[in-house]
Amino acid sequence: YILSKLVLWPKKLRRELRTRSRVVRNLKRAQKLVQTDTNSDTYFVIGDSHTDVFSKNTMGAETKMMVNCKFNNGTISGIYANYHCAPKFVVHHIGAATAYSSNSRTSVIQARRKIDFLIKNHLLPHGARVVLVFGEIDCRVHIQRKSEEQNKTISQIIDETMIKYSELIFDLTKIGYRVTCYGPIATQKGSVPLDESYPRYKTEKERNQIADEFNQKLEKLCAANGFGFVTIFDQLHDHY
Repeated sequence: YILSKLVLWPKKLRRELRTRSRVVRNLKRAQKLVQTDTNSDTYFVIGDSHTDVFSKNTMGAETKMMVNCKFNNGTISGIYANYHCAPKFVVHHIGAATAYSSNSRTSVIQARRKIDFLIKNHLLPHGARVVLVFGEIDCRVHIQRKSEEQNKTISQIIDETMIKYSELIFDLTKIGYRVTCYGPIATQKGSVPLDESYPRYKTEKERNQIADEFNQKLEKLCAANGFGFVTIFDQLHDHY
């Protein structure tokens, strides 16, 4: 067993070193693209996998590149940049982050730490237009579950999520970014086979009711503070 581990380790190490080398090259390339392929009207989109709508669903295309990586027990996580739709949109998919933990530097995804990386490495120019894409995972899984576990109403959990999410929005605004929030979409149909990689909780109707209230409260928060807001939720469901 020990010998087999010693044999496998060099392969694992070489793979990690190759990945790190590729990420360094990607970062330099991305920094150059920010200078050559973006302008003051470019929207820098940051968030979960639903950011991909802003790059014409090219998440798996050659235009996507990892610009930051972290290794943990054989798995790799990081930031994926996509310049497919530049100069209109530059997309940064930072992982399966929730709205609730979007400003956290210590959560599993460490969303805020990744956003800090984008700022520090000049991938998010000062004063840029920023579109935040968080909340779909909260609506699909966590809000209903937290409501039951904490014996609170759905509205109370959504309000608590808004407070957490607003911390990120206000922080970015304070340092000069022009923020727009993209609200979560309607939930996946209940008839779609369940994928364990993308869990969902309760019924399709219940999840859409949560997403509807989430969008309404996020829109109200944005309107009250001068932030932009956009959602296609109403175009994606038929009265739940």
